[in-house]
Amino acid sequence: MIRFSCPKCGKHLKAQNAYAGKPVKCSRCGLSQPVPGEPVPSAANAAGNSQAASASPPDREPVGSAPAVALSPPLPAAAKPKGQWPRAIVSFARTVGDRPRLVWGVAGLLLLAVGLGLFFILRPSDVDQKLTDLKSSDPAVSKPALEWLAEAVPKDAQRAKVTAALEPLLFDGDVHKNLDPDLLLRVYLIWANKDNVPAMNRMVQTPTLPAWTSKKTGLVMGALGKMQDERAADALAAKLSDPKLHDQAVNALQDLGPKGEPAVLEYLFDPDPDTRVRASQLLTVYGTKHKTIAASALTRLKSSDADARHSAVVWFVDNAPSNDEQKAEAAPLLAAQLEDLSPDVCGQALQALKVWATKDCLPQLVAYSRREQKNASGNPQLIDVLAQFKDERAADALALQLPNVHARAKAVQALSNLGPAASKAVLRYINHPDEAVQKEARSLCRKLDISAERQLEQTLADVADTRIARSRTALQQLARQRPDDASRAKVSGALNAALLDHDPGIREGALDAVKVWGTTANTDALLKLLGDFQAADMEHDARVIDLLGSLKDPKAAPALAQGLTHASERVAVSKALKAIGSSAEEAVIPFLQGVDREARLEACRILAEIGTTKSVAPVQDAWNAYRFDNVFVAEAQQAIQKIMARK
Repeated sequence: MIRFSCPKCGKHLKAQNAYAGKPVKCSRCGLSQPVPGEPVPSAANAAGNSQAASASPPDREPVGSAPAVALSPPLPAAAKPKGQWPRAIVSFARTVGDRPRLVWGVAGLLLLAVGLGLFFILRPSDVDQKLTDLKSSDPAVSKPALEWLAEAVPKDAQRAKVTAALEPLLFDGDVHKNLDPDLLLRVYLIWANKDNVPAMNRMVQTPTLPAWTSKKTGLVMGALGKMQDERAADALAAKLSDPKLHDQAVNALQDLGPKGEPAVLEYLFDPDPDTRVRASQLLTVYGTKHKTIAASALTRLKSSDADARHSAVVWFVDNAPSNDEQKAEAAPLLAAQLEDLSPDVCGQALQALKVWATKDCLPQLVAYSRREQKNASGNPQLIDVLAQFKDERAADALALQLPNVHARAKAVQALSNLGPAASKAVLRYINHPDEAVQKEARSLCRKLDISAERQLEQTLADVADTRIARSRTALQQLARQRPDDASRAKVSGALNAALLDHDPGIREGALDAVKVWGTTANTDALLKLLGDFQAADMEHDARVIDLLGSLKDPKAAPALAQGLTHASERVAVSKALKAIGSSAEEAVIPFLQGVDREARLEACRILAEIGTTKSVAPVQDAWNAYRFDNVFVAEAQQAIQKIMARK
């Protein structure tokens, strides 16, 4: 058998020795060429072959030669198989028997088929691949991926992962600056569904997103309206007063339908007349009943938010009561507006009371008239009149005088004389930002025998107060108190929101309070406040680390252990992990094999203090891996000795 290769395409060819010197044709490219070697003629036709060879030029196909396409002679005939085996099986068996290389070829094909099958089974889906491509820094990869997603037909099962991949690009921007921001939003809206309403609300509420415009906000608003999800109502209604987006807000809220009624009701009392008109038109489209609007106005009059109350008065000025019951409910609430120091507010309240007032408003009216008479030193007559009513309403009016330095002493005496009726009014001032007011209020609490439990409840309510100064004062008060074990769980839970407040002063006060009242219920909030150690250019508060250690919550260990690679926090983190104890062991062990040498050393020192026998093998492995580091070897040896001594 002669083996050779086609000079044109490189295909491997073979032919019997009998075809040596004869032309053959390549089955791949069709090139005709002679078989290498000298022919081996038989004895019978040696002379004839010799004459034919001399008569035929070497570069031409001899007359009567084998066809050029034949690369090998036919296989010799085989004996007919015994039995009834199918011809194909017999033929294959004969071929395999004659050609051992075919066995390897078949086996190779089978392996190739299996490999291809696994490839198609395990390869990522088209959507997954495009989402991976989006992250590429190469625009030739990321741009086509985004365009593909824009043209693809969304499948419900894939919406979540697509929008999850796109949201960071919208909120944080494309770090590679390759993707078209407009197309990015369009693709997101194509794939978004109701699960994305919270994120879309954030887009509407955050006009400072990267490459953002009011037009994009309008597009998101339109999509929210069409989803008809009530969670979008507040975000959409907030744009009714936006000079650039109020029309889009109206359209979106119309699409949303009656689900938007509660949110739109809030803007029926907006200070801007045009906004009130838009809200009124929408409520008419919704078919909102008059009694529903009146109930909303009454609710706003009851609000602790002064602006909400004042805006409601405008509605009562323009609308009359439907019945006596409605009038009786609104009258004292409107009269309460007379306690406001703003002349405009009081004027509107009086105007509304022309229609809504009842005889039950007389005490408030008296209080207002007295207030109008006061001078720079306070009005003692007002206090004397109010002191005659052993009524909580009178106490509230009297307590208003506590911040007035000139009227304070007299107001304190009057409140003390009111007795239990003054308790609620006094409690509201125990965390007043003015220390002098606090002192008088707490003194009154002792005189009125107001329990420590009620004072604590008021303090917790003040911690959650929207007034920053009052919230800070309440937190400072908690930090100064001696903790009560029976109330510890309740107090610690109430501190979580303050720990994450946007105001630095409130966060500071919350940390001081947690130091006194903290429990493991604060772990999650403290971890959020601590932040991710892997985030670049981020400082971490050592007090937060210390607090997490003092709580001894194992759940904090994995996050704290990440700080071992940060030089500025390593000491604090090590102390906290040691404070948590052996339950932090598993979080520390991985750092024995880290690339950071100082982290490895500190991990060794921590495990020397808190490690159990579970740590022995990892320390030994690290010892072996870094045996060239004499300092580390010494620390590892000492750690193992200490661990074994505790065994």
